Amino acid sequence: MVGQMNEGAVATAAALHLSCAVSPRFAELYGADGLQNDAAAGLIYRDGGVEGPATTGLGLEFDASRTHLVKEFEA
Repeated sequence: MVGQMNEGAVATAAALHLSCAVSPRFAELYGADGLQNDAAAGLIYRDGGVEGPATTGLGLEFDASRTHLVKEFEA
């Protein structure tokens, strides 16, 4: 079983890649379908499934301008 929920497109794409690699009996990868402020684009949710681009890496386009700093840590 591979499960992932309430996360953005990057986490969903990583879980999708893992699922393709290990072929679990069950996988639940709905991520945050419809998340309006997701900084990554490229996943398609359709007919109870999720599809990623057929390219290298996770295949998503990341837009850093859609992010914001939550907390900064100093060493």
